[in-house]
Amino acid sequence: MLWLSAMSCAAAVMIVAGFKLPLFDRLIRPHRWRIPVNERFFHASIWMLFLAFCVVTFATAYNIPIIAALKGGLSQEELDIQRGAFLKTREGWGSGLGYVSAVFVGTLLPYSLARLFWTKKPIAGFSGLALFAAYTLSYLQKALIIQAVAPLLYLSGRRLIWNYLGLFALTAGTLGIFYANTVLAVGVKQEEKVQKKIEERRQASLKPDSRGNLVPPNFFSSDFKHTSTKEYLVWRAVAVPIFTAADAVKVFHTKFNSKPLLGATSSPIAAIFGMKRVNYDAEVFAAQWGESNIGRSNSVYVTDGYVNFGWAGVVVFSIFVGLGFRVFALSGDEALRSMWPLFAFNVIQASFIGSLLSGGFIFLFIIAFFVNLRDDHQPESKP
Repeated sequence: MLWLSAMSCAAAVMIVAGFKLPLFDRLIRPHRWRIPVNERFFHASIWMLFLAFCVVTFATAYNIPIIAALKGGLSQEELDIQRGAFLKTREGWGSGLGYVSAVFVGTLLPYSLARLFWTKKPIAGFSGLALFAAYTLSYLQKALIIQAVAPLLYLSGRRLIWNYLGLFALTAGTLGIFYANTVLAVGVKQEEKVQKKIEERRQASLKPDSRGNLVPPNFFSSDFKHTSTKEYLVWRAVAVPIFTAADAVKVFHTKFNSKPLLGATSSPIAAIFGMKRVNYDAEVFAAQWGESNIGRSNSVYVTDGYVNFGWAGVVVFSIFVGLGFRVFALSGDEALRSMWPLFAFNVIQASFIGSLLSGGFIFLFIIAFFVNLRDDHQPESKP
């Protein structure tokens, strides 16, 4: 934890430093010439390609997780296997579908939705939001709905779309979808396991060193025994990111002898420089939960920078994270500005390079620097 605390402090300072750097300011000046692109064509292309992707993905899927969950009779482990088979464990050309999905739901669709609502196209916006929610529910991915909602919460909070009633409805709907997705993903063969966990928790609470604790025993570890869906959600949101980051550093020091991996955790970098790919997320998962073909433990970008390039990676990646926030802050495109919470959400639970490439943020920065989406009815941007 001490290493992680030191890295976090250094990262915070470097993010602020990066935010102050005017490195890309010339590329995002309001009146700079950019390639003109018709906005209707832009939205239509993205959503038609996404629909085509959905048709191919569902047509070639062995099982659709939500259908299996609704039929009942499966445990959480069995549903996890089906979720992994839906995209992660495909082979051949199908292995690329996971990357395509990540780019769509990570940036392109959320940005398109934000622009649709900001430019006063509610019918198209709500239709797209419904399709996005249906897709994320189809394979029981709980956190993906946040990708679409975070930019809309920003726009609604600034009163650029809807009013506070709309903000409340969006928040309530998101929590409802998130909760329903979690309940479905847990499966139905749980009663015996839940009773066992309750007894384990009761026994742990009787130990002298656990009395008076503000949190349940082992809350900040993979050994925590949750006994309800609500408790599981709190644990996943609060504890898991913290101890996963600490475990990522621990695995680096113990299994890799503190030797920097020099970018081998990134598939593109490993391919370019002819290195053997190190599936570091899987290594961390194995240390926490045991070996798995589909399990991955993603961690904050700081740990990825550290295990690949040492303290230099922490500093450089943090500066570029700060530069990314500056691009969003200075953009005249309110829809692009609204993507900064999503950018923050990604870098605190994934690598910086992964957020750019697999998460699709590189496409957002290309749009910010080189593309002018034309809309005759676009509202004025607030400074």
